[in-house]
Parts: sequence; C-alpha cells; structure tokens
Amino acid sequence: MSISPTINQIMQRIKNLRQFTVNRQLPEDFAFTGQVPFDMTVKDNIAKIKVYALDIIEAEIKVDNFLKN
Repeated sequence: MSISPTINQIMQRIKNLRQFTVNRQLPEDFAFTGQVPFDMTVKDNIAKIKVYALDIIEAEIKVDNFLKN
C-alpha cells in the first residue's frame, strides 16, 4: 500500500513542527472572543503565545494574523 504524495507531505510537516513562544503587546482594542487557538498568557498587556510552526517566522505570522482578527 503506498501513501499518496499529499499525505506524505502532511506527515513530514507534522514531524518537523516545533513549539515557539512569541511575545506581543496586545492592541488597545483586543478582546477575547471565541476560541483561542494557542496556549497564551497575558500580563501587563503583553501576551506570551506558544505556537507550533516550522520556524519562528511562520510562528510570528500565525500570531500576528490571530491578533489582527
């Protein structure tokens, strides 16, 4: 039985994910609504957000996109 190339790519990505901590100052209008997709702590308006990604750049992009919405 062979694994399709797409499934193989997904499995390789999962194997290469690492956890990064991204620190961000929360925007003034930020409010928690709905689900938070990350492990996050907030103190003095600074969020420490743990996110799984391939590299720190991808992790920062994920966090910034979350904070924009």
